[in-house]
Amino acid sequence: ADSSPDSSQGYSQPMRIKRINLFQPSRYHDNEFAYQGALFQYLKTEFKEIEIETSRGSSRPDIAISNIAIEVKGPTTHQGLDSIASKIFRYKLHWNDMIIVLFDLQCSYEYYLEWKEGIQKNNKDIQIILKTAESIN
Repeated sequence: ADSSPDSSQGYSQPMRIKRINLFQPSRYHDNEFAYQGALFQYLKTEFKEIEIETSRGSSRPDIAISNIAIEVKGPTTHQGLDSIASKIFRYKLHWNDMIIVLFDLQCSYEYYLEWKEGIQKNNKDIQIILKTAESIN
């Protein structure tokens, strides 16, 4: 993963991940756009180069900070997890790093763990952040 500072404010990749980990949605949402918007609003106070749904080629991650694609899912279903796999291949053509943020897991935890292991086996640089029910107020 790229650990060089963000040109806008000097934040490293681990700092971006830490900031996302600290994010707490105010409540559960019934659609991805609400989680995406809340996370974007939270992060834009820290990262000047943040963009929402910016396109490069035919790829359009939910959020991008400099050269990092951030994919948001929530509520996270079996189908939602499956859709991320194809995005990884496309996003890696246009962004150096990828962070996946999952809210409100609505598939079996066993399926999630198997999915995560498969993703990280071939993509060790991809960060996956699961926001569990305990972490949502």
